[in-house]
Amino acid sequence: MKFAKLTAVGAVLVAARSFAGGEVPAGWMEIADSAAQFTSSQGAFGWNYLFDRGQGTPVQEMAFFTASGWCAGKAFGSGGSYCLLHGLGGHPSGTNCGAISGLERPIRRWTAPAPMAVRLLLNSSANPFTSGIRMEVRVDGQLAFSRTLVPPSTENLDWTADFTASQTVEIIVDPLGNCGADGFSTGLRILTIDCNANNVPDSLEIASGTADDLNADGVPDSCQCPGDVVENDFVDGADLAAVLTVWATDGGIYPRADTNGDGVVDGTDLATVLGSWGGCP
Repeated sequence: MKFAKLTAVGAVLVAARSFAGGEVPAGWMEIADSAAQFTSSQGAFGWNYLFDRGQGTPVQEMAFFTASGWCAGKAFGSGGSYCLLHGLGGHPSGTNCGAISGLERPIRRWTAPAPMAVRLLLNSSANPFTSGIRMEVRVDGQLAFSRTLVPPSTENLDWTADFTASQTVEIIVDPLGNCGADGFSTGLRILTIDCNANNVPDSLEIASGTADDLNADGVPDSCQCPGDVVENDFVDGADLAAVLTVWATDGGIYPRADTNGDGVVDGTDLATVLGSWGGCP
């Protein structure tokens, strides 16, 4: 079986379950869930609970956690403030949690231990009484998704996208008016590659040395057919010819001819092709 050449790093495992119409697809695993992993500890499971005061202003940690969720300030406030961040939402009305003063945009940030490939699955909605909300997702600081919900919209948003070599993902909720009656919910799940279905991210196995990646393409060799130079799931004369064509080079037009990733196509690579002859597992 062939898998995309994506590098992934992860450390938190979450059981696969239904989301946005389907299960976690084969060859992937779930490493983060903004709702299931919501806690009272900053940094737990890679999640931090933050806020800013508008585009371009400094990002700060929410300082207080109550039974309702994370807050920027102790005293309840409204009138344009956006103060509360809980498991599935941005700012439900409530007491014991509120604004210092002025606009506050809740930000939920997930950080991977190193750049990784991710698949993001977002589901969000606003109730018809909201004053208007702009929902944003940023990946490594760059805007990846933006949608504005304006009353009386009850639109459900389902968005999926793949990214490579990414390390931070942020959900930002931006109020467009007085948010005292807002109701907003959002859930973000993050998947990464697990080609051998052992519930350990592929790149974590590679980095720890528990899985070989001799050709350094970010996919464990056990999930690939290293002699399949032309990638047609069969090792045959075409692969042998490709190796001989780029002999004593770095692989050139056939990069997979350098089966062990040592920078030169030689007898070791030829032996790999001959030793893998026939159909790929």
